[in-house]
Order: sequence, then C-alpha cells, then structure tokens
Amino acid sequence: MSNWMRRAFGWALASAVFVMILAGVAMAATTTPASSAPDVQLAGKVTALPNPPGYPENDVFLVTLVHGHQVPAIAVIHFASSLGQHTTSSGTFKKVNHYQYETVWSATAGGYVHFQAYTAHHQLVAEASYPVRKGHANSVGRIFIGALFIGGSLWFWWRQQRFSRNH
Repeated sequence: MSNWMRRAFGWALASAVFVMILAGVAMAATTTPASSAPDVQLAGKVTALPNPPGYPENDVFLVTLVHGHQVPAIAVIHFASSLGQHTTSSGTFKKVNHYQYETVWSATAGGYVHFQAYTAHHQLVAEASYPVRKGHANSVGRIFIGALFIGGSLWFWWRQQRFSRNH
C-alpha cells in the first residue's frame, strides 16, 4: 500500500472522530432545561416523567395532592405542536400511592403541552405546562454500533495491508 493511501486513511479516521466529537458537543449545547408553569394555589402539583415530556415515547403525568379531599378524575391535555396543530385529549387517572395519581399520554411531535387535572365535579385540582421535545436516543447503542463499525473497518484495513505487503 502506498504512503499516500495510509495518510488518506489516517486523515479520514481523524476527520470522522472530529465530526463525532463536534456532534456530541453540539447536541449537549442545544438541550435546554425544562421549565414548568408555577402552581397557583391549587390542591395538587403536576410532575411529568420524563421531564420535559418527549415523543414518541409514553409520558406519565403524576398528580400529587396535599390532602385527599379532592381526588382527580379527569385529565385534560391541550397540545400545540410545532407544526401549528392544536389538539385536546382527555383521560382518566390511576391511583399510584396515597395522594398520588397518574395518567399516561403520548405526543406525536414536538411542541408544548398544557396539562389540567379536574375532579369529577369539574373543579381544577392541578395544572402545568411543559415543552415537548424529541425523546432521548439510545446513546449506548449508537456508541456500540459505531465502535463495531470503526473496529471492523480497521480490521479489514489491517487485513488488506497484511496481504498486499511487498515482500
């Protein structure tokens, strides 16, 4: 193998590593901390899991009450997608712990969600707003696949070098 091919392979490998590092730094810099609307003297508090909600995975909204006098029964979810579509959906709650109730919802795109919890008598118990962004990717899997790809490429390159040496 000629000297210019070795240099070209070295530059290609260095460029690939540089681009991967640059992409990781750019991804880390673009994530923003989640901000929720403050509660206005309501009986409960809403927590989104994960916070902020992501798509296409299922998001859990957990309502925690200070006391058990008001039990949430209806969940109303107003969703404004980044594409300009507005949807409203409703659901029911499932009791998780003492004074804690949960409902599950899934977004189809990025945007903003406004969550409201009502009692059976339509009295507002808790509300919160969250941005919805794309869910976290499986970074461990991506690193594993990348390592396999780079390792396989290096192995094939080494093997090609071994069989094409000038003796």
